[in-house]
Amino acid sequence: MTPDQVRARGLGFIHPGGRVALQDVDFEAGPGEVVAVLGPNGSGKTTLLRLLATAAPVQTGALELFGAPADRAPRTRRRLGFAGDVPVHADALTAAESVELLGRASGLPPDEARYRSRELLADVGLGAEADARVSSFSFGMRRRLLLAETLVHDPSLILLDEPTLGLDPDGLDVLVSLLESRAAAGACAVVATNDVAFAARAAHRVLLLHRGRVVARGTPAALLDQLGADAIVEVVLSTPARSSVQLPDGARLTGQTGETLSLRMPRGGGALPALLRAVEDAGAGVRSVSVREPDLSDVFRAATGEALA
Repeated sequence: MTPDQVRARGLGFIHPGGRVALQDVDFEAGPGEVVAVLGPNGSGKTTLLRLLATAAPVQTGALELFGAPADRAPRTRRRLGFAGDVPVHADALTAAESVELLGRASGLPPDEARYRSRELLADVGLGAEADARVSSFSFGMRRRLLLAETLVHDPSLILLDEPTLGLDPDGLDVLVSLLESRAAAGACAVVATNDVAFAARAAHRVLLLHRGRVVARGTPAALLDQLGADAIVEVVLSTPARSSVQLPDGARLTGQTGETLSLRMPRGGGALPALLRAVEDAGAGVRSVSVREPDLSDVFRAATGEALA
């Protein structure tokens, strides 16, 4: 059996000033998995990534990487790819030189590092800018460059801290696609984020952190199912109803303000056509409909009583 890339038991960490960053954290992440660590600023996400990256020492509990106790040996670190939340580059280098430098530092032969730097820059959408100096890059381009640098040596464990910051929709698609392809090839990714839409889209499993503790875990779908929350629907009428609206099964009216009806309905939208027919049968016209499905921020609020800012 292939060992998990990450196995943590009772992991804890206290900053020098006395602030508790992590408390009794247990989790595993195996080959082919993308695990999103979701939580607000100060929840311990970055500290957890630093422990996994061997950039900070384990204070309490136990941490295994690739089936062995975590250490800072080159053989361990060369299997890691870490991207922090703030891109740091040498502006005088070109994009290709930057990626090649990280590949060489990770043990790739010169020719392979040179080839893979061009290949990864094309993958992240910077192929045309490979020979441009980093000093000319926008923040979003630097984020893409950082992703190429992180992946150039084909790491077994990919660690990303807030990777969606500064990415446009196309850049987000690139990030998700790369995570999918690396997972399909057997790599594992642990991603710290407070972007609930990205976590739901990209992660196989989610770990919710609050004040250093794990408050919920599971697949995005399972967490939402446990929440049991309804979709929030607003229907704006163009003409008033001539009779009462006979709501379909599962729908309930929660309020009416002027021409706007507020309702709760089961997730998935299956009852929405029946609702619109009922509104029209009551003689009303429909100007607009909006639906908000519950997301992982609602799961966090249910688990902690606080908003996921």
